[in-house]
Amino acid sequence: MKWMATEMVAEEMHPEHVRQLPLLLHAARSFRIRCLVDAKADIEKAGALDGNEYDDMLGTLLDEEVRKAAILREIEAAGCGVNLEGLAQKGQSLGIPGKAAVAAAFQLAFEGFVRCDLDGPDAVSFTFVTEDSSKIQPVYVPVKVVDEGKACSGCGACQAVCPVDCISVDDGKVTIDMDRCIRCGLCLTACPRALLPRKAMEWAMMDKPATPEDLKTGVITEAWCARITREDLRPLVQDGGVSSALLIHAFESKAIQAAIGAARAGGVPWKPEAIVMKGVPDVVRAAGTKYVNTPSMRLLRIVKRERAIAVVGTPCMMQALRKAEVYPSGTVDVGNIKYRIGIFCMESFTHAGIKQLCEGTFETPLDQVRKMNIKEGQFFAYPTSGEPKSASMKDVTKLARLSCHCCHDLTSELADVSVGSIGSPDGWNTVIIRTSAGKELFDAAVQSGLIEKRPIDEVQPGLPLVKKLSFAKKRSYEKTEAKRVEEKGYHPAYFLKLPPPPPPKKKEGAPVQADGT
Repeated sequence: MKWMATEMVAEEMHPEHVRQLPLLLHAARSFRIRCLVDAKADIEKAGALDGNEYDDMLGTLLDEEVRKAAILREIEAAGCGVNLEGLAQKGQSLGIPGKAAVAAAFQLAFEGFVRCDLDGPDAVSFTFVTEDSSKIQPVYVPVKVVDEGKACSGCGACQAVCPVDCISVDDGKVTIDMDRCIRCGLCLTACPRALLPRKAMEWAMMDKPATPEDLKTGVITEAWCARITREDLRPLVQDGGVSSALLIHAFESKAIQAAIGAARAGGVPWKPEAIVMKGVPDVVRAAGTKYVNTPSMRLLRIVKRERAIAVVGTPCMMQALRKAEVYPSGTVDVGNIKYRIGIFCMESFTHAGIKQLCEGTFETPLDQVRKMNIKEGQFFAYPTSGEPKSASMKDVTKLARLSCHCCHDLTSELADVSVGSIGSPDGWNTVIIRTSAGKELFDAAVQSGLIEKRPIDEVQPGLPLVKKLSFAKKRSYEKTEAKRVEEKGYHPAYFLKLPPPPPPKKKEGAPVQADGT
């Protein structure tokens, strides 16, 4: 690789600047940088960003491209495959945090500059391919490719980062005004169903490699069975109401000024809307699971000036938030997010799907359903009067969003604290603490008396069931990916490799074959 400036430039510039010059030149050839510079007039006309915000966006992306160029140079210099630990060490020697070096390598693989080899769940290496950006087919295209590929999570992150406001997300469907779209690729930069390498996300969470046990359910520092203590709120919340309790405590203690979540919209029964909560009354209004996709991440730009916020959402939303940290778009800053509260989610539904389930299967109009829940393999709908209606999840899954099959995360593994009902008795939540921020929030809510907790080991079926179902969802995604690869269909770049499944157990009394099996 021709990583050198001319002798004339070298004589006139500071040595450190000379060293940086080839990196800057490589960064300047970035598809995203060139596109955003060329489209400056369109961005100004759209009015989504002011002049300073535009400059900040370019500065952020240029810094990222320089970092990637430095890592690309190191991978080429190695002359052979570089593993994650080696890459992290090389990055640190350049003043690049280990987790940032790992993230850059996966992005280079996504773009085609390096090859990523997955020899096993823990064996990952990167090999140099090219430095010539002109030979790399642009991979940053409108996020429409994800939507049409039936992989879109409907989280709304693409809408939040679009610099020309040409994207809208509603009920799990992306709409793009292609006449206004500048093809900058920031939507794909933000999309959790485009590039979301699992290993890079693990390093972002822990700043080190994950253990084989972490593969099942993500990082677990603590796990509890818990519920809200306020009996007046128990009829309104879902299961143990822990996610609502965490928000209530955060507001009452003034730890946050706003929170992003979802509440039922007025007018259309059971069609939720993304809302910015400003206090406890809003938390109460938003209590309860809706099961219909909500593009809550589109509100990130609205709360950017708040000092500290919390976000409640499903695994794909937690993925979008963590990706925004690891791969910043420059248009949305997630630095003010103090708490990420993740919800367990096997799959979600469109509003039409929920309507078909309730009005078709349960013969109950949507406006007469007061609550829904999933428990022990059954989907329950609770009418305003009469007995609960239920159906097996095996049958209900047929009505779920097809794109949910592209998700391998059941328990919101990238959240600070994850909350669900699996593993705990009725009226309680299973709570998984993943980060110091999650522990701080949960412990404070318990100490305030708003939440009561029990060791998860004291309840049945407890954490073993959570881990079993969590890994089962990963296996399910593995099958989805294999099918889409075979059909040459779209699938997300997770760079995820699971260990081989155990051999099937032999049935007692089975005849022995000639080969001894």
